[in-house]
Amino acid sequence: VDLKSDARQALLRILQNRTLEADLRSAAAVGLGLMGAPETGQDLRAVVANPANDADLRADAALALGQLAIEGGGVVAALERAAVQEGPETLRGAAALGLSLFGRSESVDALVIQLRGGRRKSQLAGVTLALGHLGSLDAVEPLLEVAGDEDRPELVRAMAIVALGVLADPEARPSLLRLSRGSPYPVRTSALEEAFTIL
Repeated sequence: VDLKSDARQALLRILQNRTLEADLRSAAAVGLGLMGAPETGQDLRAVVANPANDADLRADAALALGQLAIEGGGVVAALERAAVQEGPETLRGAAALGLSLFGRSESVDALVIQLRGGRRKSQLAGVTLALGHLGSLDAVEPLLEVAGDEDRPELVRAMAIVALGVLADPEARPSLLRLSRGSPYPVRTSALEEAFTIL
């Protein structure tokens, strides 16, 4: 008995069953992403691309696509469209985060759009961390802008500062302890120093 194959097929049937509640279908999308089932990429892409689907279901499918990191079959294009088009904020944010999981610097623009226009704390926190994770210097200015914006929620500003730290840390696995003000850790860029002046 191939349990992984059986589980994948069961999750795929749930995802494709439009008569089920969106929450169940969302859970199936999350499961497929976590399972690492690249053969389900086109099914997940179809869910993301269909505006008739529930926004949260589409968002979960977008994140699952990012976890699978499938380059072909129009997956990246579908995520890019979902990240920048008019539509539910949850979908745009999840699509931008999904793009960041590919490690593609092209997703910086979509993430910056989300960073500047989004207002939900959880979405913005995720976007700031995704920008830091990508490691693109194009993210420094938008992150500094958010970190210094006193009208933004404190959590979002704090996450922007953490993202700057991730960008500035030369280690593969950055240590957040080094982000404290009194740390003797040498700063690789002036962006982190500027972020600390905002605090």
